[in-house]
Amino acid sequence: DGVSRQLTILDSKLQFAKVVLDSIDSGAAKYGRGPIPLISYHRDSVLFFDFESKTFRLIAPSGEIVRTISLPAPSNFLELIYNPSYTDDKGNLYYRLQAPRARLAQDKDGSRKVFPPVDSTSVLRTNFETRTIDTVARIRPKIAQVIFSGIDGRNHTRLDPVVAVDDWALLSDGSIALIRGHDYHIDWIAPNGMKFSSPKLPFDWKRITDDEKRALMDSAKKADDAQVELEFEREKARTSAGTNTGPVVAAGSASGAGGEMPFPAYKPLSAPSYRIADPVPLSEIADYYPPIRPNAAKADLDNHLWILPTTSAQSKNGELIYDVVNNRGVLLKRVRMPVGRSIAGFGKGGVLYLMGRDTNNRWFVERTHVQ
Repeated sequence: DGVSRQLTILDSKLQFAKVVLDSIDSGAAKYGRGPIPLISYHRDSVLFFDFESKTFRLIAPSGEIVRTISLPAPSNFLELIYNPSYTDDKGNLYYRLQAPRARLAQDKDGSRKVFPPVDSTSVLRTNFETRTIDTVARIRPKIAQVIFSGIDGRNHTRLDPVVAVDDWALLSDGSIALIRGHDYHIDWIAPNGMKFSSPKLPFDWKRITDDEKRALMDSAKKADDAQVELEFEREKARTSAGTNTGPVVAAGSASGAGGEMPFPAYKPLSAPSYRIADPVPLSEIADYYPPIRPNAAKADLDNHLWILPTTSAQSKNGELIYDVVNNRGVLLKRVRMPVGRSIAGFGKGGVLYLMGRDTNNRWFVERTHVQ
């Protein structure tokens, strides 16, 4: 529970609960200051990242914290909080780096200067024992659009609401699946290192009308404006409190990948000064919805890949429909979720854990089997 900052373990029948980490406890049993994802590990144990110490706490099925593991690259801790991570049967940790940051520039005459963004990022493998890190693949994530300095003194971003992205997952046999968003095929890295590609998967391509493009742009612009206001308010509060004393890493950048830039002088919140989004022309927006969205792929415990496409003709009432693929890229079946449910996790033998909200707006978890 990231909101209440509490970690609870339930028994196999989902009846008896034990609080492992809590917001009010201190020491090793303290949850931390914000939501943290769980990472499955060896023999039904999990890794929980300690934001304060930049280390993992290894939690056994009993709920006991049995080991503390340091991250070989502590500066990459944000990658583990904001993006899915996996471990293999050897205990190696797999995660991807954040999207490459945009560039900030201005010509001597004050005109705008745009640096092309890097179009891919790395999937890394870390070994806790040898403390080594190596790059195993590259994917195209959702990339922050180019930032440039305008003649009005503001930093501008290029806002495009429809961008094709890649996704990835580590299957239970150690295969790495790289789902390519431009044409919906999968590039594979087998456990022995062999690479191959499987054919394109069937997808219900849906055309985007100009009216839909305008609606998508309006929605994206409102969301971006709200994020700018939130960032502005937070930085203003930190500056007032004296905690911003120098240059800061560009927002969302991990390990300083985007370089450092100082925040400019503050203006009233009605006119944030440091960033504004410039919508791209309608003619530059893609004519079709891309096949997948960020974090669309999940791996179950039976060596299958579950992918949530952006659109599906089989969805009648807005329910989610997953494509289930084997480790050769063959579409085995499509699984329809009950309305209002999404996947929380998997068990062996087709066991599926779903999450949803009740009439009191409280989250719940339920267990079922794939039909």
